[in-house]
Amino acid sequence: MKHSTPVFYFVKPHPPDNILNRESPVPENYKYDWEPLVLKYLVWACKKRFQDIDTRIWHLISAEDDEKLLRDIRTTMPSAVFFTEIDILTNPVNLLAGKIKAIDAGIFIAVGGKQSSLLRKGDRMPFDYADFVTGGDGIEPVIAIIQSCLNNSLPGKNLFVQWDKQTGRVTSNASNPQNSTIVQLPASFRSLQVENHSFGEYIALHQKQPSLAPETARTSPVIIGTGCPHSCSFCQAPLEFGDNNSSYLMRPAKTVAEEILFLKNEWQVNNLFSLESNINFRHLAAVYEELENFGISHFPLSGFVRISDINTAWENGMLRTLAKKGMRFLHTGIDLVLNDDRDLYNKHNSYDEVIQCLKRCAECGIIIFATYIGNPESTVDSFRRQLDLLMTMPIADVDIRLAIALRNTDYYRSVEPNLLYHPDKDNRYFDVQNYRYQTIQFPGCITPEETYAGIKRFFDRFYSSPGHTAYTVEMMQKYPDTIDFFRAHYASKNIALPDRKPVQHTAQE
Repeated sequence: MKHSTPVFYFVKPHPPDNILNRESPVPENYKYDWEPLVLKYLVWACKKRFQDIDTRIWHLISAEDDEKLLRDIRTTMPSAVFFTEIDILTNPVNLLAGKIKAIDAGIFIAVGGKQSSLLRKGDRMPFDYADFVTGGDGIEPVIAIIQSCLNNSLPGKNLFVQWDKQTGRVTSNASNPQNSTIVQLPASFRSLQVENHSFGEYIALHQKQPSLAPETARTSPVIIGTGCPHSCSFCQAPLEFGDNNSSYLMRPAKTVAEEILFLKNEWQVNNLFSLESNINFRHLAAVYEELENFGISHFPLSGFVRISDINTAWENGMLRTLAKKGMRFLHTGIDLVLNDDRDLYNKHNSYDEVIQCLKRCAECGIIIFATYIGNPESTVDSFRRQLDLLMTMPIADVDIRLAIALRNTDYYRSVEPNLLYHPDKDNRYFDVQNYRYQTIQFPGCITPEETYAGIKRFFDRFYSSPGHTAYTVEMMQKYPDTIDFFRAHYASKNIALPDRKPVQHTAQE
């Protein structure tokens, strides 16, 4: 029985069981357990627009959560359920959406996220039970759906992906530029509740990120900005935010600082991870300046940033300054590890620039967690040589992946004939087209089995290799506050921490 006040659900599903059970090589599975900040952002925007609606955020971490959600839906009979999906959530969304439609076919199902933003004319619609599919950040379409439910009407078509229900083919993609409400996002949006998981649970059990905090790290993600100014060929950002990536929006530095203060005082958060696609160092410096106005001179923060931006920050003196304020961990992509000047994936990084960046970070006491994006056109021999070279680089850890082919990106179009699973023909694409799974296979080149064997060989040797050991020892010598981190890091790998003897440099070095 429907409530007198319209109810709208905002749901983040969990990945397929093989990832939850760690039976697949997809990395960073823990990130699917993080507090669903994007859903909180959407709900805040809707509450700002509508006063008399009931909104509920559900984050599904397990099959038990699925059943709790379905029981609650049977009780409340919502007007609409909004699903957020990323690259490996398409099939879980379909499974849940089908069960919701079986409860009441009149409940609107709306889907938004990476796969929906990537849809273009001619594509097969991957969402079997969706009434509405959005693109971009989704705020305007969500508001339009809620308004239509309140008016007992249908929203206009221009905000949504359109498809032929008989052929299942997309006829037009959504046109949703990034919404400027991100700049109005107040610290108070963090107080919105998730129905089935408390904020304390996220802090205690999930949201794990490296930290140099002397006490137990209590990490929280934070939205500092959204969008990306770059156009990597395998990335979805140009399709989500516009081909020129002009929609690169920053929250006011003072608002971000107020949110950090709230997290520190109310929840004893002492470590942050930025959810920006690429950290804007100048804006981060402004955030730290605002924190100083609140009497906070140091606060640990990490996030993802491109090598070229790190080098620029070194050259203008900002990198060392930010490191002293707490930015001691960075995640970056190493996409060129052979000693040549080829430009892989439109990254514009030479081998020398990569090495220069890593050495500069070590000089500032910044610990690098790298992502190596391998080329599926590699042979077994060249892949091994690339990983051997990677083993000598000054990094704390590395996640090794082959390049992924996200639908309709420039890279996808260039490798489409070599996809093992095509999204228009095989549903397995949505389960296995990401990260370490090799779904692009060039004839005569490396196979998935050879890829996994090469990665295993690398990690069997990496943590005890001379290059990694020398890097670890030198970091501990120069920056003693890293010792506890490296001790825990090595313990997690069941490897003894290297002895902190002086590092002997050769004349050649």
